[in-house]
Amino acid sequence: MVVSVVVVVLYLKRTFGVGYNLTLVKQNICDEQSIQKILYKHVADAKLLSNVGAELSFQMPLGASNSFPNLFANLEKESARLGVLLMVYRLQP
Repeated sequence: MVVSVVVVVLYLKRTFGVGYNLTLVKQNICDEQSIQKILYKHVADAKLLSNVGAELSFQMPLGASNSFPNLFANLEKESARLGVLLMVYRLQP
């Protein structure tokens, strides 16, 4: 049952979706420009959705998923220097 739901969600995502969302929760002191440079280095077509309060949100194209492991590793490695508290990644149909 769960497998068919995942298949349906992925089908809807590929058919109607706009990509993946990555939300970073920022510390009080955050190097937003360096975060964006790292992100665009790995996913050139990423789009900044919002920079409000403690959150920085990006939309990533569906075809960018192969770049995610290196992107996430880079962000994780640099998170203290960048001022990133938390990364949230989600699929949204």
